[in-house]
Amino acid sequence: MNEEQNFWLSPVIDRNGNWGGIWLHGSSVTADTAESLQMAIPNLKIYLTGDIAVATGIQSLEQLSTATANGHVVFAGPYVAHPPITTATKQDAGRIVLLRLLALLAQDADTTEIEQVFKREPGLSYHLFRLINSAGMGLNREISTFNQAIMMLGRRQMQRWIQLLLYANKNEKAASPLLHFAAMRGNLLEQLAVAQGCDAVTREQAFMTGIFSLLDSLLGMSMAEIGKNIQLPDPVRLALLEHRGELGEWLSWVEDVQAGVVPSRSPDIAAEQCAKLQLEALIWAQDVGASMA
Repeated sequence: MNEEQNFWLSPVIDRNGNWGGIWLHGSSVTADTAESLQMAIPNLKIYLTGDIAVATGIQSLEQLSTATANGHVVFAGPYVAHPPITTATKQDAGRIVLLRLLALLAQDADTTEIEQVFKREPGLSYHLFRLINSAGMGLNREISTFNQAIMMLGRRQMQRWIQLLLYANKNEKAASPLLHFAAMRGNLLEQLAVAQGCDAVTREQAFMTGIFSLLDSLLGMSMAEIGKNIQLPDPVRLALLEHRGELGEWLSWVEDVQAGVVPSRSPDIAAEQCAKLQLEALIWAQDVGASMA
């Protein structure tokens, strides 16, 4: 493992609990570092250590309330990066449908069975056709049937889309900060798997581990309960429930980075590359948040 990493991008939330940008910190961070980051992502709000606007190290609701009362504008810390499970979390019927779809995809269900789920959910169908006919898909003709949409998107891409859609909040104007956090985790873990020379299966499992690592906060359920509702590959289950295995080690590192805690160990790649992967994950998460807002 590499102990030289000294460049960290930790997400922050604002006073309303929305995505607030990034706290840029580490021993190698300078004004030039912040300027370069701003050029890469012009609309990103960046806060540096010592900025009176940002309160770091938030570990509880009480600390968050105190920091707010003291005039801080944005907040970072373990409590922010992974909010605790609360029984007050509202169970969204739409998310139950998405979990059902993920289960069908994991079971390699027939396309007709998947199609029937979309036909019963007008809102989900709208999102599917909006995605498949978007400019980013690069299709030269409009897709108008469920079967065409499912076939064109592909099961792997559909699974990823549904995993991210779990975090989208259709009742809010702004995307949930958990969407940004989870998207960063998924992309960063996948990039780590690529950097380590892992095969396609492990890369996919790394992405899934990152995306699912905040489902407990989102759904108000323990990871053990979630594991009973979604069929998870063994390495993913081990990482999520026990933080064990290679994926578990990477997840612990990403969680520390997002919480603003300097990890005791970093992935076995060069510090410069590690910083680059964080930046790429941030850019990807920004794009995902914008597309699902």
